[in-house]
Amino acid sequence: FWEHFRRLLERLPERTAQAFVLADFGDESTDEICARLGVSRNNLWVLRHRARQFLRGAMAPAAAA
Repeated sequence: FWEHFRRLLERLPERTAQAFVLADFGDESTDEICARLGVSRNNLWVLRHRARQFLRGAMAPAAAA
């Protein structure tokens, strides 16, 4: 699972993948992540949303067939 997940993350734009990993697996606050990536809170939300949409679609059972 994790190897497949990692390969999917590599297909995302770098900043999108970073935003997703930092926000969903890291322990930094939203403000710290925004400062690190140089994005606004709204932009961070959009990046995370796009990453989730891509990952959800790529990991769906129909995508594996």
